[in-house]
Amino acid sequence: MHFRSYSTTANGPNHINYIVNARGANNVNLNKFAFPGAVTDSRYATPTSVLGFNPIINWNDQITNIANVFSAARLAGNASSRDSLFIFLGSNTGNDVLNTYNTTNQPQLITNLIGTIRTKFDQIYNAGARNFIFLSVLPAELIPLIQSRGATDIAKVADFARNYQTAVVALINELNNNTKYRGQITIFSPDFTQTLRDIKSGALRTGPTAGYLDRSGYCADVGPIGEFVPPNPDYTSPNCQYSARKYLFHDQIHFTSPTHCEYALNSLRAMGVTATPQQLSCQFA
Repeated sequence: MHFRSYSTTANGPNHINYIVNARGANNVNLNKFAFPGAVTDSRYATPTSVLGFNPIINWNDQITNIANVFSAARLAGNASSRDSLFIFLGSNTGNDVLNTYNTTNQPQLITNLIGTIRTKFDQIYNAGARNFIFLSVLPAELIPLIQSRGATDIAKVADFARNYQTAVVALINELNNNTKYRGQITIFSPDFTQTLRDIKSGALRTGPTAGYLDRSGYCADVGPIGEFVPPNPDYTSPNCQYSARKYLFHDQIHFTSPTHCEYALNSLRAMGVTATPQQLSCQFA
């Protein structure tokens, strides 16, 4: 579970927090198992070393933890299959891409990662899970870390992320048609790719991200904000041109809270939920 009640990488609420806001805090028990630097399976992808987090709990082990907690909650009468929602995938697939895009055998690597996801899905299904969101593999080539590496790396990352997402979509179709799961599960599969591209390019001119003044870089001095002290979207530094909330990116990899709001709205729409940024108490740029 997170060591903070707020996101350490968004300088404010992240998409999971906003999804919870849509249902009302009094009606939701949120369990977060995200772990910095985690990959889907360390047999196939290399975790990112993060100061203060050692050893890293990778995604496949996180799912085991979730399955154990959920099973215990069901036995205690504190949770049920019907009213529980599991947000499946997310930062782990992003770390998979960032740490393995130079592989010499991309098809086999993606096949291996999908195999782990398939196995862990079955584990959490057997624990009683029935409702899932499969988040999309985001276009990681847009982040400053990759943009700074030049055209060759940008193209490799874009290709890996695109092919990984295609494989995830195929897996979702497979799971929905599996005789064991068919009629028992609900999988929501929002795709945030185009919206994120529109935010990056400035094509999305309304909503929480419309006020961004820098969509390419970030203020390095903001990094500790939200990690060591509470978030402060109005933080300013003499070394940076704008206040923290005016940047699309919080650091080399992560985007700021206004984009997380759009991420949440995208996921909610896929679930048939209409909400406004104001209803989610979103941070605006």
